[in-house]
Order: sequence, then C-alpha cells, then structure tokens
Amino acid sequence: MQNYEIALIVNPDMSSDIEGFKKEFEGLLSSLDFNVVNVNDAGRRQLAYTIEDHNKGHYIFYFVEGNPENLSELESKVKFNEVIIRHLVLKLKNFSDIEFNLAVKSETTTEKVTKKSSTESMKTEVKNEDPDQKDTKADAPELDTSDEDESKVENQEKEKDE
Repeated sequence: MQNYEIALIVNPDMSSDIEGFKKEFEGLLSSLDFNVVNVNDAGRRQLAYTIEDHNKGHYIFYFVEGNPENLSELESKVKFNEVIIRHLVLKLKNFSDIEFNLAVKSETTTEKVTKKSSTESMKTEVKNEDPDQKDTKADAPELDTSDEDESKVENQEKEKDE
C-alpha cells in the first residue's frame, strides 16, 4: 500500500452540490481499492489564473492509501471527469508529515514573522568570564530592518563585531 495526496479543483458551479460530488468520488476511490484516510474541503477560492473560463474553483484534498497499480486508472477517470478542472496526485512517504493549513495570512502577519525570525537568528551564545557561572544566551543588538538598504545593515553588523 502506498500513501497519496489527491488535490482536486472542482468546477465552482458544483459548490452547491459538493457533498454529492465527494460521495461520488469516494465511491470511485473505494471501487479502485483506495482507502480514504482524510478529506479536507478548502472551499471555493480564487484561482491564480483562468482555467476553462473559471476564475474560482472549489478545492478538495484527499489523503488515501492504495495500490500503485490502480493509480493510472484513477488518473484516467479523473482526467475525463468534466466536473474536475484540475487535479494533482502526490506520492507521500507517510501521513504523519501532513500539516494541512490553507489559512490566508495578512501581509502584517507575514512581516511580523519575518522580522521575528531575523532577530531570533541574531541571538548568539556568550560565555561568561567567571567559571562559576553557567553559559547564558544574550540578545545581539537589534538591527534596523525597516530600511531595506543592505549597506546600512552591513555597517551595523560591522559595528557590532567591533
């Protein structure tokens, strides 16, 4: 048995009857001896580019176990299904590596994460002169990351080293 992730983009007109489509697709999977481990319905989302005159699509992700010999038959049935506008089948080592999160992050959240990770990477280990004290971690001086001028950041790093 091999593990697979099947990503489907379904015609957005089917969003109202998506439960019927899911039952039909799960029936197809079971007829080909695939066991459904998990199903994630990400809902209707904007497409990056137009596919078959559609600007939106309904995203569904299946995590299945099955025989690799049946994969070609599954792909041919998916390929000729007019409801499915795009599909992708990925081979997975195991399902424990899966962390499913399609939450859309705002720009401010992304900036905070980026800035936080850059300051955390600046932490250095400093050994104390006194042998009786344990090693401690000290924060390096914060760099001004608001300006994207790389030379300014390099100058600050040189000053810190001196």
